[in-house]
Amino acid sequence: MSKKKTAIILQVRSGSRRLKYKCFKKIGKESILKYLIHMIKKIKNKNYIIIAIPKGDKKIIRHVKNIKGIHTFEGSKNNVLDRYHRCSIKFKIDTIVRLTGDNPFIDTKLVTKYIKIHNQKNKLLTTNTMNNGCPNGMEFEIFDKSILKKSNQMAKLNSEKEHVTPYMYKMLKKKIINKKNFLQVTDYSKFSFLRFTLDHKEDYDVIKNIYKHIHHKQNKYFGYSQIVKLYKDKPDIFLKNKFLIRDEGYKLSLLSDRYNP
Repeated sequence: MSKKKTAIILQVRSGSRRLKYKCFKKIGKESILKYLIHMIKKIKNKNYIIIAIPKGDKKIIRHVKNIKGIHTFEGSKNNVLDRYHRCSIKFKIDTIVRLTGDNPFIDTKLVTKYIKIHNQKNKLLTTNTMNNGCPNGMEFEIFDKSILKKSNQMAKLNSEKEHVTPYMYKMLKKKIINKKNFLQVTDYSKFSFLRFTLDHKEDYDVIKNIYKHIHHKQNKYFGYSQIVKLYKDKPDIFLKNKFLIRDEGYKLSLLSDRYNP
């Protein structure tokens, strides 16, 4: 393992404007959140798994308290960027892997692969989120503590604080982050039109259907290739949420910036 202390920080909240208590909804016999935590445990090249929640979100604390091998951190409810920064300071983290609680089918092999590359090549930012570089539901971002700190210092807009990484992409655009220190992941871009993130009831129906068709006793935690195979065999499963907008929450934040400067 790299000498850099690496943590997967999973941002979760129990409340949600679009689908309330979505992290507690069931797939199979366990909640989305517990399923995702067990998935994350399969990721290698990490020192910590930290659940970063809004201060006072006791429902999540109670929900995960008996799961071994994880930590919780309570921070700002709306300034998620600051929540991440304070979390990284508390745990003395060098490399942060950002995941979100609404993506239960994260591909653990892909994340493992790019944590290793990111740390070995001393990248500042590694991401598969740019230009829809993956299916909506497999996003991850890996970044160095230095650009997390700078983003937290410089971010002014609500959209830059609610969503953690927008200011990092602005730094990339302004060449504050040099291209040689940036890695864009496109491994799974071919099927980026697929959606299995959880924001709406239609998403939940799709996720339950994916789980129902792929999950079995010897294949409890699965990844990209099996989901793509299911899509090729049964494309109708993926139609129900096809009309939904990708990155809807961030786009709403941008609108809020315009009307509340």
